[in-house]
Amino acid sequence: MKSRKITAFLLICGLMVSMLALYPVAVSARWLNTASISCDLNFSGRNANCSGSINAYSGSTISGTLTLERKNGSSWDFVKSWTKSSSNPWLIFDENFTVSSAGTYRVVLTATVTRAGVSENVSITSSEKTCT
Repeated sequence: MKSRKITAFLLICGLMVSMLALYPVAVSARWLNTASISCDLNFSGRNANCSGSINAYSGSTISGTLTLERKNGSSWDFVKSWTKSSSNPWLIFDENFTVSSAGTYRVVLTATVTRAGVSENVSITSSEKTCT
């Protein structure tokens, strides 16, 4: 009787694991001080609009950098960056820059969010966009 229960338990566990492989679960990052972070890149000709935002919890300060990068083979080269700080619980970047050459670009938003003496580093990378 005991071996049947163990066998049934192992069978159920195996089925659950195989179901997870078929239906992946989305996991979102959770931070102590940061409610959300996002960034985006759009082109109009060679004009890049680089945007990013961080929404922190009340009482937070934020120091962030938005960096535009250009793909070079399998690595990324620095193009331009903007740095801002805020004592409000949000930080917004909306920057424009004219790139000198066609290629594949992305933006990376990194920040340190501090609240009640506790700091955390957060980061997000946009999808790649091609400029012709």
